[in-house]
Amino acid sequence: MIRPLLLLFVAAFPAFLPAQVCDAAAFGPPTADPITITGAWTVGPGCVLDFGDREVVLAGTLDISDATILAGDLHILSTGRILGGGGFLDLRLTGSTQHAGRLLVEGKIKLKDPAHGGTVLCTATGPVEVTGSGQILVDSTSSTGDGGRIEIACASAWLEGAATTLGASGGGQAGGGTVLITAAAGDIHVGKKVDCSGGAFDGGVITLETAVGDIDVSGTLDVQAAADGWGGEIDLWAAGAVSISGSMVADGGGGGGSGYGYGGDGGYVDVSAGGAVSTSGDLLARGGPQAYGGDLRLTGAAGVAVNGGRLLASSSSGDGAGGGIEIDGADGPVSITGVVEAKASASSGDGGDIIVAGGQVQILSQLTATGSFGGYVGLFASGDLFVAGDLRADSQGGDGVGGWVKATVGGALTLSGALVDANGAGAGGRGGLVRLVAAQDLLPDANTLIRSEGNGNGGGQAGELLLEGCQVVVPTGCRIRARGTPGPAAPLIVAHDLLSFHGTADGGSVPVLLATRLDAPWSPDLAGASFPSGSIVSHDRTLTPCLGIGFVTVSTNSPVHVLAGEVPEITVQGPAGLPLVVLAGWRQRFVPIGAYGFLQLDPARSQRLADPGHFGPPVQGSTLDAAGSWHWTGTPPSSAWIGLTAFVEALVEDPAARNGLFHQVPVGELAFTY
Repeated sequence: MIRPLLLLFVAAFPAFLPAQVCDAAAFGPPTADPITITGAWTVGPGCVLDFGDREVVLAGTLDISDATILAGDLHILSTGRILGGGGFLDLRLTGSTQHAGRLLVEGKIKLKDPAHGGTVLCTATGPVEVTGSGQILVDSTSSTGDGGRIEIACASAWLEGAATTLGASGGGQAGGGTVLITAAAGDIHVGKKVDCSGGAFDGGVITLETAVGDIDVSGTLDVQAAADGWGGEIDLWAAGAVSISGSMVADGGGGGGSGYGYGGDGGYVDVSAGGAVSTSGDLLARGGPQAYGGDLRLTGAAGVAVNGGRLLASSSSGDGAGGGIEIDGADGPVSITGVVEAKASASSGDGGDIIVAGGQVQILSQLTATGSFGGYVGLFASGDLFVAGDLRADSQGGDGVGGWVKATVGGALTLSGALVDANGAGAGGRGGLVRLVAAQDLLPDANTLIRSEGNGNGGGQAGELLLEGCQVVVPTGCRIRARGTPGPAAPLIVAHDLLSFHGTADGGSVPVLLATRLDAPWSPDLAGASFPSGSIVSHDRTLTPCLGIGFVTVSTNSPVHVLAGEVPEITVQGPAGLPLVVLAGWRQRFVPIGAYGFLQLDPARSQRLADPGHFGPPVQGSTLDAAGSWHWTGTPPSSAWIGLTAFVEALVEDPAARNGLFHQVPVGELAFTY
């Protein structure tokens, strides 16, 4: 009796059944523009709705199964729905003279299936905007289903819809999905959440890419995993700038499930910009219990600024190691005021790696790569480096060995209230390595502590410690420590020109070695200094002057190459008959050929030329003939001071000498008069 009643009910109310269509003509005449769709419709499997270049306004519901929609613009109102049980939706918005090829979503696109989420493909010649309560969701509806795929190619993208604007998450025992957005002509803005989180089978993948514009993330990008799943991957590539005030989460799972308490490794976050990168939010790639931290990479061709927030690639507990964090500002400025951690558990995990590189570099917060065994903190600046935070690669437990802290600086290195720490820990823990090398001055202040100590009472060796600069000035209150049983090398402090040491160098039973240049213009100033017994000051004949200090007379018949340095007055001469050349500007990073200087004809007149690495064009038409006479083809300078001195010194990195320290090598000098 029940089934006939049901059949009778349906027959009596046929208007409640969605109309099934497979042709755009079902929605109105072909000349209607815009064309508005109301009511409920079922689109047959594999159907193509071709609206040409007209605008489509969806106020009703389309229930689809593998459908393609072609239109000029598509506007899904807040009441509009495109629904499907998985499958795919292919949107192709080509625009016209009247329409931009725009997708505006204020309603819902949902393709959900228990086995896996669906697929949404959108190609739009104009912008893609998801606003108001708009959503595009291809999530799985079961614990074992993977997230789906959303792929958008457009001119620009603005994602400011519902709390989860784009969703491709997987179930608790599955993997996250994929979101790929490429913008060919504008910016990408993410103001809410893009969710590709996964379960025990890892997080998903989010990729945002612009060909000419910027990327701005004030919302959340989520590819974290659950249980023992690994964190997913987030890639941001912008031709312009990247700004992140929201959060990017690629954490591994927190344990449980089939992992028997083990968590998942952290994922991978890569942010790259042709302009500058700035962050003030959280970038997270943390590992779960017994797991490894992930990797975070920020690369900005015009610099990087970490303005607060957190960069975390740590392991939470157990034997897991810290991950890797790399911040590369090319030759642009780098500033860090946020938390940067790649640490591991103090009981058994190894610290991770933190690398910071740029032109002018400022560290105003703590960089932490600690663990049972210390990790690595490496700083590289082609200009000056200023540190007012802590650089920590020390061991935190057991009999762990301290890690490495290295700074290689093309300008001056200033430490203001900083802790530089590569200590070992426990009864037999050995100190690590601290190596601070500046081509110009090395200037710790009175509140700075630099240490690489072992536990001497338990047999722990002192670590290696090297400070080297043009002028090394250590004030009263500054402490340099390498205590422990004698290690592989005594602490070494090297000043190429001026050594002024009034602080404390404590090596315990280990003497401290201090070295200056044999012909240094100043004698070492050690008034009030404190050194361990046996410490000595030596004069090293292999040390050369700093750039811009001293003259070396050497005739040369070959082109002269120089590396950057703070040189107040310098002219560079090539072989006879070639133009007089002046090179100025900063050197190329990590390349041992560059130049800095200017030609000064009189105190009020100078000529600058930025051309590192090789001889450039003539300066004001000046040349040298075969006899070495000076010929001025322009207007002679009015000043009576027209004597010119050419001297050059090159700064090269010698991998075979003291672990690749910088050494100044004289190249040539020639004096002549006009």
